[in-house]
Amino acid sequence: MSADLNYVQTILLRRDPADPASHLDSIAAAATAAVLAYLYDLEAGWGMENWNNWYRDSQAKTTRRAKPSVFERLSAEAVSEFRVGSAAAAAFSPVPPADVPSAVSRLQVSGTEMPRTAATGPAGACGAIIVLNGSLGMSTGKSCAQAAHALLEWVRNGARREFGKPVISGRIKQWAKDGYGVRIHEADAEDFIRLQGGRTPHSLIHDHGHTEIAPGTATAFVLGF
Repeated sequence: MSADLNYVQTILLRRDPADPASHLDSIAAAATAAVLAYLYDLEAGWGMENWNNWYRDSQAKTTRRAKPSVFERLSAEAVSEFRVGSAAAAAFSPVPPADVPSAVSRLQVSGTEMPRTAATGPAGACGAIIVLNGSLGMSTGKSCAQAAHALLEWVRNGARREFGKPVISGRIKQWAKDGYGVRIHEADAEDFIRLQGGRTPHSLIHDHGHTEIAPGTATAFVLGF
């Protein structure tokens, strides 16, 4: 993690060495958990100053792996948790790096790679397809962060503002009612451009280049219904 970051959102990814969840299910669970943390805080009216500061800053996320027993303990302290198939992820609100709980900050960022087996798919109706730039060869952990960025942009774009505060739209409320269904599609370079439909999606993410890929690289966007 870069030392000059002011705020970071931490995502915990459950990793069971004996029975690891699939790469795609893990990404879907992590992205949804990260966005649910935002929605829960927004509904409660808590911590939005941190979210706003994080959003104006670099919007940094870090994905850390936890074995099942550690995940169950630490996820109880998180803002949100979400499961897709056997994959499970939990997310915290953004805080300054020094304020990340020590038990969480000690967890490893490396080793989050999950097997590229078949995905289970969303439990509810699929309200959003997160398209990842598969030509970049991103790890599971990196893909989790990029997918979460794109999904949050999709949600924020689906909000309107009343009295200076975001209010979630009917489209996002329906997505919630349907069970927060998300599907992950890793596209090759040509398909990644084609699926944008000749325009720049509001949710298109360009990475800051802290890890794995070059700054400014387009990584993900959402096709919403």
